[in-house]
Amino acid sequence: MMKKILTYFIQGLALLVPLIITLYIIVKIISIFVDFFVWIGITGNTLLDVLLGLMTMFIVVIATGIMASNYFLGNIMHFLESQFEKLPLIRHIYSPVKDFTESFVGNKKKFKYPVLIQTSEQKHIKEIGFVTQQDLSSIGLDEYVAVYIPFSYSFAGKMILIQKKYVEPFSQNPTDTMKFIISGGIYEIGKKQE
Repeated sequence: MMKKILTYFIQGLALLVPLIITLYIIVKIISIFVDFFVWIGITGNTLLDVLLGLMTMFIVVIATGIMASNYFLGNIMHFLESQFEKLPLIRHIYSPVKDFTESFVGNKKKFKYPVLIQTSEQKHIKEIGFVTQQDLSSIGLDEYVAVYIPFSYSFAGKMILIQKKYVEPFSQNPTDTMKFIISGGIYEIGKKQE
């Protein structure tokens, strides 16, 4: 009986934890806009202030995307962003978060090239990673590439420099490959998901 309860508990955690974390992040982003309208109390009606906050959030996000797509405004935004990244404390927080976000969304997705790497010839072990830099000649490593290897059940990972001869293309969809790694191999890669 206790073993069955523990199994149900673990299954419940597996379903609820990713859902709760995702919802928490979305709610926090939305609450920034909603709290502003509730704080200034434009209407005095909490429900209406929440709706105004949500509409404002969508408008701001879409407008930012439109401005970033415009050549002239995009250049201004990139200039301001580069100045922002030079601020002493801010750059240590903003830059890694920005790079991490761009790795998964937007036009600059970083994890586009899944590869298999031979990490132990003697044990015939291969790991799946993503090539993030193909040319390391600027640091004197002409025969090497940078590969990011994500950890399962985590957004963490490790970056290694490995000789090109130990790297082979992994001809799978990059998104499916990432799901496969993050799920610890449970996600069925290469097969149409139900």
